[in-house]
Amino acid sequence: MRRELMEEIGVTPQRWQFAGKFVLEGRPGASVTFHLYRVDQWHGDPRLIDDEHTELRWFGAAAIESEAELALPQLCKMLANLAM
Repeated sequence: MRRELMEEIGVTPQRWQFAGKFVLEGRPGASVTFHLYRVDQWHGDPRLIDDEHTELRWFGAAAIESEAELALPQLCKMLANLAM
């Protein structure tokens, strides 16, 4: 997670907590496991590092729930639980 955050958005997490995981089933033998962390403290300013992504924005739980294309249903449920 530390390496990914540094490579993708230029921040180094200082304090985080594991929030859960879920599996997205695809074709037989092609499942993907997503791990979710809550990062409370980091060094650096979040910014796009390369051209892999087109935009970086903050979203509240309500916005994620109302915009189905923003996140998988499993992720929306986990984020809502974190916001409580």
